[in-house]
Amino acid sequence: TTAHPIEFGVLCAMVLPLAVHIAFSTPRRDRRRAFWWACVGLVAAGLMFSVSRSAILAAASVAVVLFAGWTGQRRTWMAVTGLAFLVFIKLISPGLLGAFLHLFADAGNDDSVKWRTHDYATARQLISQHLLLGRGLGTWYAPKHEIFDNQYLLTLVDGGLVGLVTFAGIFVAAIYAALRVRWLWRTAVARPARADADRDLALSLTASLAAVVITCATFDFAAFVTVSSLSFVLAGLCGALLRIVRADVAGMAA
Repeated sequence: TTAHPIEFGVLCAMVLPLAVHIAFSTPRRDRRRAFWWACVGLVAAGLMFSVSRSAILAAASVAVVLFAGWTGQRRTWMAVTGLAFLVFIKLISPGLLGAFLHLFADAGNDDSVKWRTHDYATARQLISQHLLLGRGLGTWYAPKHEIFDNQYLLTLVDGGLVGLVTFAGIFVAAIYAALRVRWLWRTAVARPARADADRDLALSLTASLAAVVITCATFDFAAFVTVSSLSFVLAGLCGALLRIVRADVAGMAA
């Protein structure tokens, strides 16, 4: 359902933390555990074969968040697994890793990067004319107008500072909700068996939203229906998880 390889790669990065969470949450003796890990591998492979800088940046942000929250043992296990995955990619597609290195090493001379930054002067002029409320949501669009490959910039043009703060605030609030879940279970007097699973899910949701936050700066994120829809679903899931956990912790304290 994605419209472009960039969207597909970013989508894979957004769902990868949730796939890993499900795989880890499945009991070792459950036959479905191997199936879920196979799904993780397919999602990761899809991300690689999108050959997108945005997808790699999204994956890097996901990795930073997950490694920051995982235990040392899980970090080591996933680092080894990640290296094995890269070796596998090298074997089945020898030129793919080199293509990614070229995308980043030669970014300064890349026409794609130059195209993404050439419209800054136009954006600066438009923003100065309507700084607070913008020129109107949806009034700057392709093909009538040039494309801003930066959702934050486009939101600032269309919705002004109010629109940008509102847009970014949704994801900031969602990340706060997910991190609050981890803190609530960490400080709870009594912790049920599912507390660790809730904390891991909250970490995975945070990682997924980190991919959203960083890639909104690399392409016009909201113009792609699949990733933009999923991003708001993820934000809603963070709020729902916090509501559930907050009620559980309050009930246990009573």
